[in-house]
Amino acid sequence: MTDRGYKRRKMFIDTREQVTFAIRSTAHVGIFLLAACILIYGPGEGGRLSGIQRITNEFLYNISDRLWFLIPAFALVWMISVIGSHRVVGPVFGFKNALRSVVGGDLTTRLTPRAGDHFAELAALINHVIDVEHDNVQALAEARGKLNEALGESGEVKDAAAAREAAAELGEILGRYKL
Repeated sequence: MTDRGYKRRKMFIDTREQVTFAIRSTAHVGIFLLAACILIYGPGEGGRLSGIQRITNEFLYNISDRLWFLIPAFALVWMISVIGSHRVVGPVFGFKNALRSVVGGDLTTRLTPRAGDHFAELAALINHVIDVEHDNVQALAEARGKLNEALGESGEVKDAAAAREAAAELGEILGRYKL
């Protein structure tokens, strides 16, 4: 993911997710075609074909030698769903990786959405959360350092006022969290 645009290096980013997404998208088209065929070819009232069904049967009989175009059309629908899944699965894959890094302790991770990405707002929100956590951890580290200075290496209190101030600062930072 980059600000300058996204160059596709691979068609499948997360193969399992993308193929599942494409199959589900293509399945909707297949279900629609099946429903249309049932409506067109289903028996009419009393088992007789209706006027539309007779006309449709004649039309399909006349063009039956040209029905081969359905295979490329279905392949085109599937390719469009794969490309569409790339636009959805790509950012989700990036989000997963970034959040795994954050869970692993890397608070320098940033998400950069692609140009025209629908998930730009979510990426900005995740980046904001990472920034806030980075600032909180940094403040905790500074307060811990102040507390260690006030206590000294032997554990005895060198500066009680500084120790109380550092402890209050730690409490304030920890108070931002609901545990």
